[in-house]
Amino acid sequence: MNIIFMFFIGNYVWLGFLNWYFNVGIITDKRIVDVNFNVILYKSVTYTLLDHIEDVSAKSGGFLESVLNFGNIYIQTAGSELNTHFENVPNPSGAVKIINALIQKAEKPVNNKWIV
Repeated sequence: MNIIFMFFIGNYVWLGFLNWYFNVGIITDKRIVDVNFNVILYKSVTYTLLDHIEDVSAKSGGFLESVLNFGNIYIQTAGSELNTHFENVPNPSGAVKIINALIQKAEKPVNNKWIV
């Protein structure tokens, strides 16, 4: 009985670690990439161009998230593109500032022409 219980606990911990380790968010100067592994064999990759982003917000709720300074980032896009969200991000307000700075930098005019 104890061996079966330990097997299920071990699987729960192992799958939780894999979920944490392989879910990745990548921010570049042109796009945002969100890679999620939902189950061991299923992967979803979402690309969002910076010029399609409408709103970026960070939300932290609860005592632990406030004390340890982590939370979720929500990225709303224009049109029919999927919205992106990153869960349990350290310093979410700093990450939102970086994303907003990249959006402003991508929208700057060069020689009286808008580069997007």
